[in-house]
Amino acid sequence: MDRMYRWQFHFNAMHNMTPETDENKHTHSFLVILCMIIEQMDLEKQNCCEKELKQYLEQYNGRYLNAMEKFQGNIPTIELICETVYYDVKEIATIHGMQLIQVEVGDSPTALYAMGERLLLGSSYIPIKDEMFREYKRQMDL
Repeated sequence: MDRMYRWQFHFNAMHNMTPETDENKHTHSFLVILCMIIEQMDLEKQNCCEKELKQYLEQYNGRYLNAMEKFQGNIPTIELICETVYYDVKEIATIHGMQLIQVEVGDSPTALYAMGERLLLGSSYIPIKDEMFREYKRQMDL
């Protein structure tokens, strides 16, 4: 039986989709959802992992993302933020005996981007219908 944690974190940061001018700098409350399979039920490991994840994501809070070294030369879209977080968090998860399945990053209730080992249907913003879940489960079992 698989067991999964789905952690949600928020950070407030600024970015600019047109970095050649400062006029379009704007702030978002970013949502980051991390889905991980637990290899063993170990509350101490899970608490330690959650603490490390919070510390990792804190580096983005209150920052101008375009100025961060991680995004130099690139526009920090939710897609790029998601990819960056995915690979960084994958390392953290592995250290704590967990398997990262999916990362979702959103900057509004209407824009959420996901990537991962296998994408899960639904999210905090988008509930799914029962028949969609049954079809998804059938596909995963193939």
